[in-house]
Amino acid sequence: MTKEFPNDRNGALRISIVSRNLLVGAGGMERTAANLANHMALQGHVVAVSYRDQPGRSSLYPLAEAVEHIPFDGTTGSLTDGIESFRPEVVVYFYATSMEAPSIFAICQTGVPVVLHEGSNPERVINNNWAVEKGISPEQAKLERLAMMSVCTRIRFTLPQYRDSLPLPLRKDSVAFPNAFAPAEPENLTLRSDTGRRIFLNIGGLKRVKNVMAAVRAFAMIADDLHDWDFHIFSAEGARNPVRPELERFVAREGLVGRVKVFPPTPYIGREYGRSHVHVIASKEEGLPNCIAEAACHGLPSIGFTCCPGTNSMIVHEHNGLLAEGGVNEIHHLAAAMRRAATDDTARKRWGDIALKESVLYAPERVFSEWEKLILGAAADRASPEERLRRRFDKDGEWRRLRAVQRSSFAAEPWSLPPRPSFDEAEPRVSIVVALFNKEEYIGETLDTISACAYPFKEVLVVDDCSTDRSANIAAEYCARHNWKLIRHAQNGGVSAARNTGLAAARGEYIHFWDADDIYHPDGIGTLLHAMHKSAADIGTGVATRDGEVIGRYVASARDVAGFNYAQVPESLSTTSACFKVYRRSFLLENGLQFIPGLHIEDAAFNLCAFPLAERIAMTSAILGEYRFVEKSESRKIHPARYDSALRTEEITHDFYFENGLHALDALRQDQLISKVLAFFVRRARHGSLPIDEQTRPEDLDFNFLAELQRRLPRLSEGLLMNSDRNIRTRLACCAIRAGYLIWVPFLLGGVRPDGLRSDLLAAAESEKPIIDAMLKKLRHAGKVATK
Repeated sequence: MTKEFPNDRNGALRISIVSRNLLVGAGGMERTAANLANHMALQGHVVAVSYRDQPGRSSLYPLAEAVEHIPFDGTTGSLTDGIESFRPEVVVYFYATSMEAPSIFAICQTGVPVVLHEGSNPERVINNNWAVEKGISPEQAKLERLAMMSVCTRIRFTLPQYRDSLPLPLRKDSVAFPNAFAPAEPENLTLRSDTGRRIFLNIGGLKRVKNVMAAVRAFAMIADDLHDWDFHIFSAEGARNPVRPELERFVAREGLVGRVKVFPPTPYIGREYGRSHVHVIASKEEGLPNCIAEAACHGLPSIGFTCCPGTNSMIVHEHNGLLAEGGVNEIHHLAAAMRRAATDDTARKRWGDIALKESVLYAPERVFSEWEKLILGAAADRASPEERLRRRFDKDGEWRRLRAVQRSSFAAEPWSLPPRPSFDEAEPRVSIVVALFNKEEYIGETLDTISACAYPFKEVLVVDDCSTDRSANIAAEYCARHNWKLIRHAQNGGVSAARNTGLAAARGEYIHFWDADDIYHPDGIGTLLHAMHKSAADIGTGVATRDGEVIGRYVASARDVAGFNYAQVPESLSTTSACFKVYRRSFLLENGLQFIPGLHIEDAAFNLCAFPLAERIAMTSAILGEYRFVEKSESRKIHPARYDSALRTEEITHDFYFENGLHALDALRQDQLISKVLAFFVRRARHGSLPIDEQTRPEDLDFNFLAELQRRLPRLSEGLLMNSDRNIRTRLACCAIRAGYLIWVPFLLGGVRPDGLRSDLLAAAESEKPIIDAMLKKLRHAGKVATK
């Protein structure tokens, strides 16, 4: 729900500004945040700045006395606690990257309007600051960025073309205007000399991304001809920066000592612009380079590369500076531009005069007027995060995919619940769907236990999938007696098709799929429905028994808990079985979730896709029924089609996670498949084969499932080996898959260690050897490994 915050003064707002690196950064982002805080405080607003605490450090850019300081320890929880204690009416968050995303999203979830400032060009953010940083594809990074921005109230860019990176519904709530830069101090403009040493100035510094070596190399090419020119670099990078030794060696080799100089940051940078003659920016990736704007304010022309976003928008070739071609021979092109600027005094003065005249675009009164309009508009837009997401992306249900990404990647808390009637007043209607095929020995008892259930079901649907025994006749008698519905398929389609038919015909608020040979518990469903209703859960889980004892692998937790999502409590998917779970029917229909015909392990694919999409899950210890072990059951027969089904399940779920941006949960998907699905088939792939040891080749087996698994699933173990939260045996199995020793998987999953299992064989890299040795040692100490 949207929170209400007090307004301390008439017309004044409580504004929280977040600039995480304010104490360690010396860039344009930190300067802009400090300038904004000072201006808004001067206008009478109550302003606080949040930054990561760094003992012994203070901001390079001073903050006004009226600005409150809220340091935090770097964690999202500490940040949100500090912001909520300040009780802002709007938050302005600087720097939108994958590292900041969880914090940005957490603040949005509090209900406070958030203005997000993305200070770089979107392509750089998506690729460098997201995809490379997280090791994901640019497409996945783009989706995560959109999921984060979709709940922000307003988004601010520095250039209009950057707004094109957003879909239209979000673009409407975005703005673009430059940063503010005060006019040059008049005395600084008098420092420029045309008779003494002349200066090429670089403010980008020694970060690799700033590409300063290209500019220095270009200067070296023309230095002999420009004997009265020097190259000055102002950089916040320390002496241990890896670029510095390279720069120093190059300068010494080229005889430029004393002409190429590196200076630390200075609060009087205006003097340096004032005494310099040409500003050079060599980076290839920028947002809106503050240094170009500051140079313009000091009547200084700039030179940069045509291929650099931001730079190529602010510099107009032969108008306020020069643009050099990037790519092949780019240093030669940059050197030519620097030579032209240095030798053509008339053109250089003309470019500088135009830059100074047009710097009115950066005038503080103009820019801060845009900031005030933006912040006031955001503060007035008090929609909840859910309302904002649905309003913007309701078309074609795109909001559901973005919400799934928020849950999986940002640990989103479930949305707040609207008022709900009591369970007794509502008495939710549940539909039971029984898929039936040739179960004449069991269907009568199954339907008897359903009819004896204490909860008033209202709807029982038996879907006969062309049984060839008396199953359909028995079911017909029960349906006639209890006013249930019998649906007959015209042709056999399998259990998935039967369940889908039942789902399409059902009318209950909840739906429960049940096997035709299992025994229903008299009152477990009522307990589970009560928990689901109370928390508005999309999925509820129960447990199963066998011979009166709870089946251990069906128990998700020792306690009942509701109102969480799968990313928070992945153990809620304790078993892939659909029979011991209940689903909100509208949740399945709205997300297009169905069982996939032709799969022999349909429950695994169904639940691995359903659980990440659920807004809330209710996990209970309610006993839903007795699992009947049927020796001759079709589900227990192993044949090539079932092996192929296991492999298809991996492919289907992988594609689903990729399409829905669920890569953050992919390790959980892999773990479930290895430990609960593929392990079942791997163990049975041994049956009837030769004795398996370290010399056995996959092709020696009677059935080639292991070799096929090795060929088709090399990605299955990606990211699992080093995850200490994973089961030890599963990690070793993953290691074997990745290293190509799949033949050992049956032993690993069965807890048996064959001779010859060594870290030097299993490790994909030298650094993995001690980790694998530690895992083997832990297995031995735990008594889980039997050595031959």
